[in-house]
Amino acid sequence: MALANPVPGWALVLVVLAAAALAWHAYRRFAHWPARRHTLSVLRFLTFLALIFILMRPVARSTEIDARDVVVPILVDTSRSMAIEDVDGGRRLEHARRFVADVLLPALRGQFTVELLSLGEVFGLVELVAL
Repeated sequence: MALANPVPGWALVLVVLAAAALAWHAYRRFAHWPARRHTLSVLRFLTFLALIFILMRPVARSTEIDARDVVVPILVDTSRSMAIEDVDGGRRLEHARRFVADVLLPALRGQFTVELLSLGEVFGLVELVAL
């Protein structure tokens, strides 16, 4: 496990001390009930520690994950507006199909698992030739 937002040791000590002081100070009204004050202060301090840890963003790093296991979805608009002819006389959908086939798929297929999805009247997996 590693931290995505590591904090220098001196700063972490200051933050933990500030959390302890804030937790203790929050229950200063309970001075005549020391057991309640200690319990509530400890609970608040533990909550602060959990928040500090979460804000440091713990992440799991594993070398076992293969990049080919990562799925990259490509969404292609297949609505009626894509059947409109553009300035050069070709349909927009044909331009999108050529872009996916010539640029995106060759760049991604060797490294990732690619899923081609159509997004129009229906949403779902499609083959490139079906576009």
